[in-house]
Amino acid sequence: MSTKKKLKQTPSQTAGPYLHIGFLPEEVGINSSLSRELNNLILSEKTEGTRIEISGKIYDGNNEVLKDAIVEIWQVDSNGNYQSRLTKKNKYDKNFSNWGRTSCDFNTGLWKFNTIKPGIVQLNKSEILAPHIWLWIVARGINLGLYTCMYFSDENTLNKLDRNLKKLNNNNNLQSLFAVYTEKYKYEFNIHLQGAKETIFFDV
Repeated sequence: MSTKKKLKQTPSQTAGPYLHIGFLPEEVGINSSLSRELNNLILSEKTEGTRIEISGKIYDGNNEVLKDAIVEIWQVDSNGNYQSRLTKKNKYDKNFSNWGRTSCDFNTGLWKFNTIKPGIVQLNKSEILAPHIWLWIVARGINLGLYTCMYFSDENTLNKLDRNLKKLNNNNNLQSLFAVYTEKYKYEFNIHLQGAKETIFFDV
């Protein structure tokens, strides 16, 4: 009979208050050789597609703005492809990383990305995903990172065909997934962690 003790699971911890040291050291004044690799490198001058800006704020359950959160995004290129071993090299844009990371402004709470409008993802002959961007949010007080998905309010025809949105059609907060077109090439996407306006989050 074994006398070895079984190890218990380590209690979960929140992502802060020091998450910027590991994620975006330059934001807190730390010069690191890894700073460039850790930052928002989603675009280059050669990236194909329409340039857009997406921005927003994150609100807690008291409707107060979080100012120390970090946001990451994942998205397909303008042709609807990720850089992946499953994607043929001549299909995806080699000048687009599909991924970006930024932090909320410490004074205003605003986060922002300069990226491209993602393409349509063709799942099979009859199903698609409309242009969308995945977001991951971590902050002080959040035990597990939160995933949500941003769709574009000016893509109404494609949104009606999106496989995931069809499944959420009866959700009262469905509009929380749509970014508002504020001006040419700019979209606003605010995230609510709790309350009546709570954003839809996904178990990824």
